[in-house]
Amino acid sequence: MFLLFSITYWTWAEKYFYFAGTLFFVSMVGLIINLYQMLALNNKIFNMGFYEIQVHVLRGGKVHALSSLDVVPGDIVFLKDPIKIPF
Repeated sequence: MFLLFSITYWTWAEKYFYFAGTLFFVSMVGLIINLYQMLALNNKIFNMGFYEIQVHVLRGGKVHALSSLDVVPGDIVFLKDPIKIPF
C-alpha cells in the first residue's frame, strides 16, 4: 500500500516520473525474485516429502519388506542403516 501511495505521489504531485518509474521497476524486480525463490523453496520442500525407500515393517506378527509409501499408522518400522525417514 505504501509503495502504491509513493508511486502515485511522486508521479502526480511532484512530477518525478523517472523516480516513480524507477521505484516501480525496482519493486517489481524484487517482487518477481521473491516469488521465484518462494516457489523454488516450496517445490523443494514438497519433493523432500515424497521419496521412496525399502523398509522392513512388523505387521500382523510378521516382518515384511515394503515400500515406504505403503507404511500405515501402527506399523513398526525396522531401520538397519542410518537413513532419512520419508514418513
